[in-house]
Amino acid sequence: MKKLIAAALGLFCFTSAMALDNEPKPGLTFQGQVGVDISNIRNSEYSAKAGANLGIYAQYMFEKAHGTYIMGGLNYAMKGNRKDLGICVNKNVLHYLQVPIHIGFQYNIIPELGVFADFGPFFAVAPGGRGVFSFDDDTIGNHHYNILKNHHTGDYDLFNGLPELGFQRFDWGIGIRFGAEYNQHYSLNVAMDWGVEDILRDTFRSTYANVYPKYKTFNCAITLGYRF
Repeated sequence: MKKLIAAALGLFCFTSAMALDNEPKPGLTFQGQVGVDISNIRNSEYSAKAGANLGIYAQYMFEKAHGTYIMGGLNYAMKGNRKDLGICVNKNVLHYLQVPIHIGFQYNIIPELGVFADFGPFFAVAPGGRGVFSFDDDTIGNHHYNILKNHHTGDYDLFNGLPELGFQRFDWGIGIRFGAEYNQHYSLNVAMDWGVEDILRDTFRSTYANVYPKYKTFNCAITLGYRF
């Protein structure tokens, strides 16, 4: 057992020394990313849905800081949720423009391969949002609505008497990201964001304060990136 522990410690020291020898190049770089979102709205009775994610990021690697960096950028995230209601499927989509500001660390295992992780806040605004009730019955047209204003703007009797449920445009929260980078250019990234803000509109919340819990966003993005 002592020999095994000594060997493990020796391997750790060896890889750590290699990592210091293979520190990422300091300075400012830019990266583009594209991939998919798996998102949901926490505390709702709906389930997760898939969407698109893309963005552009700037990263500054500090000199002689053993892989410490700061990262920020702008990305588009398609968040929302869905639920099968039996006679139809209800999907809600929020189109967010999001600004993350993260601090992180990159560990180069070998010169061509590094792993990284970072965390920090994000701030988001939704310039658009849409919901739809999709019916299996072809005789009933799909019902669309602007989710940032209210639900039911159609003339269907099905929606009479239902409350107007509007979402806020602004959101913020905490995010983490981790992944691997090959040859200082190509990366696989997994990012998760937890919204802090209650995204239900204040006018709705004041009327149905005790009926609905606080709705908060969650998103997991899986993206491929290229650094240039």
